[in-house]
Amino acid sequence: MRGAGGWTTRAVAALALVLAGAAGARAQTPTVSILDARVVEGSSGNWSLSITVTLSGPSVTPVDVPWSTVTGSAIAGSDFLGNTGMVHFSSGDTIETLSVQIVGDPTPEWSPTLQQDEVFFVDLGATANATLLKSRATVTIVDDDRALPGLQLVSAVADGGVSTGRVRLQWRVPPAPVNPGPVSDVLVRWNQGASCTAPADAFVSVTGGEFFLFADTLVPVNAPGETQVVEHLNRPLVRHCYALFAVYPPSTTTTERATVVATPLDTTSPKPVAWTYSAGGSAMTVVPPTVGPDAVYTISNDGVVHAMERGDAGGPWPTTWNPVGLGKQAHNRSPVVPLPVGSRLFVGTESGEVHAVDGKNGAIVWSRSPLFSSGALPNVGGVQGTPAGLFEAYYGSNDAILVGTNQGSSNNTFYMLDPVDGDNLSTFSNGNLGAVLGMGVVDYPGNRAFVLTTATNGTLWGFDLGTAGSPGLNALGGYPVTLAGANGSPVLRNGRLYFGMVNTDVVARRLSDGKQSILGTGDGEVKGFVFPDRRNGDLYFSTNGKVWAVGDTLDPTDPMLTPRWIVTDIPTPSIVLHRPGTDYLYVGGGDGRLYEIDVAAGSPQSTKKWVTLEAGSQVFAPSLDGPNNLVLVGSATGVVYAVRVPLP
Repeated sequence: MRGAGGWTTRAVAALALVLAGAAGARAQTPTVSILDARVVEGSSGNWSLSITVTLSGPSVTPVDVPWSTVTGSAIAGSDFLGNTGMVHFSSGDTIETLSVQIVGDPTPEWSPTLQQDEVFFVDLGATANATLLKSRATVTIVDDDRALPGLQLVSAVADGGVSTGRVRLQWRVPPAPVNPGPVSDVLVRWNQGASCTAPADAFVSVTGGEFFLFADTLVPVNAPGETQVVEHLNRPLVRHCYALFAVYPPSTTTTERATVVATPLDTTSPKPVAWTYSAGGSAMTVVPPTVGPDAVYTISNDGVVHAMERGDAGGPWPTTWNPVGLGKQAHNRSPVVPLPVGSRLFVGTESGEVHAVDGKNGAIVWSRSPLFSSGALPNVGGVQGTPAGLFEAYYGSNDAILVGTNQGSSNNTFYMLDPVDGDNLSTFSNGNLGAVLGMGVVDYPGNRAFVLTTATNGTLWGFDLGTAGSPGLNALGGYPVTLAGANGSPVLRNGRLYFGMVNTDVVARRLSDGKQSILGTGDGEVKGFVFPDRRNGDLYFSTNGKVWAVGDTLDPTDPMLTPRWIVTDIPTPSIVLHRPGTDYLYVGGGDGRLYEIDVAAGSPQSTKKWVTLEAGSQVFAPSLDGPNNLVLVGSATGVVYAVRVPLP
């Protein structure tokens, strides 16, 4: 099993000493690398693509390197033909090629909101007489079946840290069709006003304005497939509705528009909202953002992963980021970004895939789909819960990604995947294993994991995760435990698991002996998870219409949950966030507000503060960017807000 250091490189070139004749001359063992490839799909038949494999220097002995194809978002059989083979370097050779078969497809796969590029991989295996340096090639297949594709992955940033009344529009220029060639210009039209809508396809009677971006100006149209940013300056502080069109030579404007809505910010004095990020296209909602070392990540409900620069000023996608379209996502499944172990995020999809994405540039590192969706229709057999991680950097015995399937109420499978390459390390199947809910939790000292599933009555599972270098999934003695209505993600603290139920209960269950305390709220489903206050025994959570503070005595002989206070006037509250080291809680409301609750106040209900982000819209679960004193929330209209805290 690879350690945390394996995240930055698959192998380190080793120097080996070999005897050469009686003089004992020394020669360096050569390294082997395979090059990435990018190809246009084609519309029919199967055709060969050559992929280059290199040796760093001539070898005095022949070198044979095994290779095999690996499915990614491109599927073996329908997009390419799976195969294995051997690359042979004769003495003195340094460059060879291998051949894979691409399957031509006349069906357009492109849409304005999804990345049409599909990828698969070619992996090199271990070899004698040489060392693997770059052992995986990413092969990108570009769809060429739409004659005049419009712009892709449009978004907008209202940046509160630089100027007043500015919107930065962003889009991805589509790959060039065979005829008439790449996009020459971009046409942007807009309306403005509280109730504006994006201009229609017709290019007449547009209120507001329009402007062209020509290739010979200071803001040129980017190369096909690249991301472009342009600023719309000195705008009034009202809603702006944009429609963007690609223009092909000589002057053909596609009617496939991409749309986005944004509201410029006032920066003349410190304001609670630092920046906003609006997902365009067909996006209507975004999942709670995840804060990574390089960016803030979210997923819109059209299946696009977005990355925003961190910091008070906000910003567009990182300059090297390639927005990734992965397929339909569930609204409550955020990317998982393990901070200590490298810039990588892990995403599970409703269509039955798990993806590892490079957090710095947006490249797909690996994808796994056959494990989760073989023979299944969309939304059946997909990943039910957000992937959870077991990492040596957190003092675990192994590095692994834990994820389960969603085959109805039983007969599911739990997988342990290698985070480096997605290989399946261990599998657990059981006829009573229901669809996995939320995210599993890892007990690092005990080297075990716990997860809730939706078996007939609701079930809590415990797994032994194996020893160092030997990962495994084995049900712990005493598990599973039937808990009618178990729901969401369990939280571990002080040897207890805390989790909510769909039937209004909150459970505290001690791992040592199974003793538990159950508190009924009488207010419907407990949302998501219970957020612990690490300073004391308090726990915070939301139900249908209330925000709760519950005290745990932490008595090792008698766990007991007792209500401390309840806030009752936040409509449809989101999952609660506690800002560590402070007395502040943050929760989104169905009235478009982000609320700040002071838990040290005598009456949290009467002393809370709020900022209105979108009147009448649902604000989802908050996330924390601690170093920048920002709370991040996504809304039901596809906008991410960065709010400075504490609120003024």
